[in-house]
Amino acid sequence: MPHYRVQLYEGQGLVADSGVIIDTTMRGGRLGVFCFSQENIIWSNLRYRCNVHCTTQPSHRVSEPLTGLTLADLAQACDYGSLPAGGQAGTVGGGGSERHLLKS
Repeated sequence: MPHYRVQLYEGQGLVADSGVIIDTTMRGGRLGVFCFSQENIIWSNLRYRCNVHCTTQPSHRVSEPLTGLTLADLAQACDYGSLPAGGQAGTVGGGGSERHLLKS
């Protein structure tokens, strides 16, 4: 079952976690970072990985595609436990200095 999860770290601290997002509408694509104001941002230690099995219960099922998520969307996902309707996100893993990862 296709699933995604976005985790945002600042240093070693987890800033936001979208939870597992089930998405059967996408069959592949590119992953990358995006920010509207990149002049003051340093992207480092960015990772993504493919896990064979989903280890947690899904927190949101995607029915309509969306081009990307904002950091506010991800913060809302952490506060309320789900993404906005139609939200999709890529996967960031690890405990480095990841920011956010969007699926195009």
